[in-house]
Amino acid sequence: MNRLFNNSKVLESTWFALMPSRTLQPGKIKKVQLLDRGIVLFRNENGEISALDSRCAHLGADLSLGCVSGGTIQCVFHHWTYDGKGRCIKIPSQSKIPNSAKVFSYPVQEKYGYIWIFNGPTPKFPIPYFEDENAQPVRVFHLPLIKFRCHPNICTVNGLDIEHMYCLHHMQFLNEPKPQRIDDFRVVVHYKMAFNGSTFMDRFVSFFMGNFELHFMTWGGNMSTGYVPHPRFPIKMVFNHTLQADGSSVCRTFFLMNKGSNAPFDLWKLPLMFVIMQHFLIDDMDLFNSIQFRPRLVERDESLRMFMDTVNNRESFHPHKNYVASE
Repeated sequence: MNRLFNNSKVLESTWFALMPSRTLQPGKIKKVQLLDRGIVLFRNENGEISALDSRCAHLGADLSLGCVSGGTIQCVFHHWTYDGKGRCIKIPSQSKIPNSAKVFSYPVQEKYGYIWIFNGPTPKFPIPYFEDENAQPVRVFHLPLIKFRCHPNICTVNGLDIEHMYCLHHMQFLNEPKPQRIDDFRVVVHYKMAFNGSTFMDRFVSFFMGNFELHFMTWGGNMSTGYVPHPRFPIKMVFNHTLQADGSSVCRTFFLMNKGSNAPFDLWKLPLMFVIMQHFLIDDMDLFNSIQFRPRLVERDESLRMFMDTVNNRESFHPHKNYVASE
């Protein structure tokens, strides 16, 4: 089994947020790159999305250069036509279609206003969610993309790093944070803390937040959620980190706000939530962009060890290596 943690040569079987839903219109093709694989996405007239490996099963031509009709995509080279599940349904030069004439189809879902694909034949776990998310409608805000010069695992594990909360962010713990492994894809830490720093921003954020809780949970190796159940400034965040060819990470952040009766008034909280998150990130960014991760874990790093073991017990997937079309 490949060790996945901090491995820039493989992709874990997990969810990746690819693009805002509004950017994919019916009849259009979008192509994205995940490491050394291309993925074409298209939407049929019913709004259903397909995500296929971009290499035509015939000679490997790029399907993104073709065209979409209904729920099918046609290769520009020899006009092989594939349905939304990646099965070839038409070869102009012959009536018989071999069983091998198919391309890999990624599981795809829309959530938080984004299109997500799972890197593997079948999703092993859901897109991150909150237990009460169906109780009240929410607004979702997409923050600008951030790029870090480190692996997604390093970005994700940062929220579990209890000691750095104290040393780098000057947090005062009101109880001892205890990491817990929920299942084979989630690790959680519940914090009760307060800002204890002396900078202007520490005092500014402390004035609004006071003592607060943070429930931080990882999902797979590249995703996490943060929930601050504050009475005045409840914060829900979803983070998705995508590995790039140069070993860096593109990080997408989703802010969730409840739709209440005072919705227009409550929107003023959004910039404050952004300031609070940036206050945490500003100290981390230089570290993320310069770290050479060589762990020598100590007892206080149990949460890091738990996360690393969870990631290394998971699987990687590549459609050109793991997926073999039957003859």
